[in-house]
This record gives sequence, structure tokens and C-alpha cells, in this order.
Amino acid sequence: MEVNGKLVYKCTLREDTLAFARKELNEDPDTRLLELKAFRDRLLQYPGLRPRTDPEFLIRFLRARKWDQERAFQLVLNYYRLRKENEALFTGLKPSNLPHVWNSGIGFPHKYRDRQGRKVYFMFLGRLDLNRYTMDEFFQAEYLSISKMIQDEEDQVRGFTLIGDYTGYTMSHFIKTQSDMEASKRFIRMWQDAFPARHKATLVINEPVFMDVLMALLSPFLKEKFSRRTYRIGTDWKKLHEYIAPENLPVEYGGTLTEFPGHEDWMDTLMKSDHEMQDESKYGFVDYTIGHETKKKEQDAITNMAGTFRKLEV
Repeated sequence: MEVNGKLVYKCTLREDTLAFARKELNEDPDTRLLELKAFRDRLLQYPGLRPRTDPEFLIRFLRARKWDQERAFQLVLNYYRLRKENEALFTGLKPSNLPHVWNSGIGFPHKYRDRQGRKVYFMFLGRLDLNRYTMDEFFQAEYLSISKMIQDEEDQVRGFTLIGDYTGYTMSHFIKTQSDMEASKRFIRMWQDAFPARHKATLVINEPVFMDVLMALLSPFLKEKFSRRTYRIGTDWKKLHEYIAPENLPVEYGGTLTEFPGHEDWMDTLMKSDHEMQDESKYGFVDYTIGHETKKKEQDAITNMAGTFRKLEV
């Protein structure tokens, strides 16, 4: 928050996670507020942009780009460009509009973490029901779900592992999703370029026989790093256990948990978040022509901060 023009931020990280953030993300508690202020001030000078400026929001982008101000700045612009270019999907977006999507149990975070302390996020692609909702609504639901998940500072720092379970995924699912490639590309763009979440691994399990075809279609849109972090497990549970301990997995995955993960608690959390999620619509580009970005010379003219803040003497 901001008090009398000054940023106020209280870190909630555990000591071990703070040490991890120092080592892996270049996060320095001694200069954190100064860096947040410099980041906020630069965003406020960007033409036509009304950014959200509270530290709790801005710090997600800095952590997602290891406190490199230039890369974090571009991530914020990509975040707001995605929202502007798909304005109809984001205006007034709130969880209570989408219970029919979450009721299918298609995507939600696990209450246990992987061996690296990362949040585990389940996505059950076989539960995709395009007779009940559209690909756009599926996109909206996942956007809100991940937005809520990364409010947790531990998840901002540690990142998350995605488990893509294709149980029940049929050729019918494949045909319906591929008929809307724009929606698929929008998903990929969100994950790779426009969201302050540290995606560390995708574990593909119970894959269908036509998985090679699906991967071949998606690969041209995936960046090399994203592809490199995708691991096809199939039903090799010993391999899965290299990433997530058996005691944190249900018996269906060769683990020891007697209950399969459910979505109900997470859905309840989301339903209580209407106001905060809807408020996001207040921010973004208010004067923006799609496809016409501010030239670099113009960007340099509106800020005298070059490179990263870490180069400054503080």
C-alpha cells in the first residue's frame, strides 16, 4: 500500500524462502523499497497507461524477472497489452461469472508442494467440457485461478509446477480445442510472456495416444525454455516421484494419499474474491492503439533510468 506518498510493504516470506529469493532472484531486502519505487515511477510515466502501483502487485513482476527492472517493465506492458487486446474477456471479469467452469474441476492448486518447494497446479484436460463453456471462459477461469494463486509470496518466489493430466482426453476434445487455435495461442502467450508467475516445470501424465500430434501442433508457439521444461511422464510414477514425493500424491499416481485432490475448497476461495478481481478492470491502457508501441526513443525520453536499478549506487 501507499501512505503519504510512500510505499509500505511487509514481507511475509519464511526465512528459508527469503534466503532462496536472495540467491536465486537477486532480491535484496535492503534496497527492495527503493527498487519498487523506481519501478512504480517508471510505469507511471508510460504514455496512456494507468497501472496498478501497490507494492504487493508490482513485486510479482520483479520476482518473475529476477529483479531485472527492464525485463519486469516489459512484462507489465505485456500483461496490460494482453488485457487491452482482449478487452471483452477482461472487462468486469470476476470469479462468480465462472462457477460452471470450476465445477468441472479442470484446474486448481494442490495443497502440497513438489520436492523444490514449488506450488503444484493440477490441470485435468479430460474434464474440459466445451458443451458447457467456451474456450474463452476456460481461459478466463484459469487466468483468475493463477492470479489468485500467485498472491501468495511463497509461490511468487518458489514458482509452480504444472501437472497436465490427460485422463479422459479424447479425439473429440482435441478437435474442439484445435478449432479455436487463437484461444490456444492466447493461453501460451499468457503463460510465456504476459503473466508474473514463475513456471518451472510441466509434467504431462496419462497422455493420449495422439499426444505426439498435439505436441507437434503446439511446439511452434512454445519458446525453447518452455519446451525444455515440459516433461512427458506418461504413467511412469517413479519418474513422477522424482519431482513430487509419493506422500504428497494420491494412490492413482503411485502415492500414498488416500484422497484424490479436489477443487471444492479452491473454488470457495475464488468465489470470495469477486471484488478484488473485478477491481483489476480499473487499470490498464486508457490511450492505446493496438500494434503501435511507444518507440524506444520516446521511452528513453520519459525516463532517465537505464538498465536495472541494481546498477545505481544506493
